[in-house]
Amino acid sequence: MACFVAIISLPTLASGFTVVLARFVPAVGGGWLQPVVAIGLITALMLVNMFGAKLGARVSTFFTMAKLLPMVVFIVVGLLCIDGELYIPFAPKGLSGLGEATLLLLYAFNGFEGAVVPAGEMRNPRRAVPIAMVTVMTFVCAVYAAIFLVTVGTLPEVAGHGKPVAAASELFMDPAGGLLIGADIVVSVVGTTAASALVGPRIIFAMAERGDLPAVIARVDERTGAPRVAILLTFILAVGLTLTATFRDLVLFAVVARLVQHTSTCLAVLMLRHSLGPATGFRVPLGPVIPLVAVGLFTWLVANTAGKEILDGLIALALGVPFYLVARHRRASR
Repeated sequence: MACFVAIISLPTLASGFTVVLARFVPAVGGGWLQPVVAIGLITALMLVNMFGAKLGARVSTFFTMAKLLPMVVFIVVGLLCIDGELYIPFAPKGLSGLGEATLLLLYAFNGFEGAVVPAGEMRNPRRAVPIAMVTVMTFVCAVYAAIFLVTVGTLPEVAGHGKPVAAASELFMDPAGGLLIGADIVVSVVGTTAASALVGPRIIFAMAERGDLPAVIARVDERTGAPRVAILLTFILAVGLTLTATFRDLVLFAVVARLVQHTSTCLAVLMLRHSLGPATGFRVPLGPVIPLVAVGLFTWLVANTAGKEILDGLIALALGVPFYLVARHRRASR
């Protein structure tokens, strides 16, 4: 499932890029031009990563920093223009779609699990990783909540709007503000796509390196150190998904795939607390309460998912089983 998430993230973000870019170039929002632009972005980022992680990381960092200032401006100015009456009624469309809406919303929080990847290079990972995870997620939740409050509190008829944040910024910052936020959203999506193009192939490479996937995928370029086989494999599969799946389908499948990972992580917490004992550094508070509550929420979310996404997830799991069995046999043979 980790491999599927790594592959799916790229076409999902590239398709999302065409959605936000359509504000400035309407033609890319549909028709034959939409997949061409999405594949063009994937191709450009994959070529960058062929030259090594350093260049790919620089591209990702540049776009990440470029998006922060307009976001702060939107929140600060928007909080001064809120109309409290727009928050009434609380749920104008009812709560029947809450489960599916929550599932789609979780996509905006995906990627936090990547914070644990550099743990081996931290001075005190047992202390640093929990602090980093809680701090980052608290900050992200606060920013999302602030953007949501400003958007709903300044934009009438926000429900069902195609580009609500940009439309809200036009109301309280004039058309120039709308253009600024629209451009910021485009930059944000490009930055996230660049990060996905950097990290995704390396997840697949790492799994091949430890024997979970064919060894050929673990080959690296002698000069740059880039895992070019994994990058090329990710590129081919990402292009195929861009041509065959819609943005919404990719988002739902990506979330379902991650829920499988997160559920197994929560269940592992229960097992590891029992098997490793108290001498392991950080311990999740409240004993089994948090993992079990999380598994319950994941189950509720999956139950509110369309059957197609669940079926796709089961197919993905089934495809992974042979690789797992082969890897397990190889380890036993050694």
